[in-house]
Amino acid sequence: MNRSLHSPQFGGAPGEALPDISDLKVAKDTKGNAEGSKIERPNHRIVPRGKFEKLSTLDQVLERLFGAFNGGEISQQSAPI
Repeated sequence: MNRSLHSPQFGGAPGEALPDISDLKVAKDTKGNAEGSKIERPNHRIVPRGKFEKLSTLDQVLERLFGAFNGGEISQQSAPI
């Protein structure tokens, strides 16, 4: 059975660093403080949907997370734990 899957992916191959997000807009808290203003969350960024790659099969998700599979072996080095 081949079911379609919609899994948005942001990032690179296994072991690679995430893309730089420092230039993206800083997210704000959804709830206002006592004065009603919504404060910025400095460690959170708003990542536009266009920056995500759409993965449509489980094989694509697994390859993106763990690298390409060749005869039961992973072709890329795993990221250090």
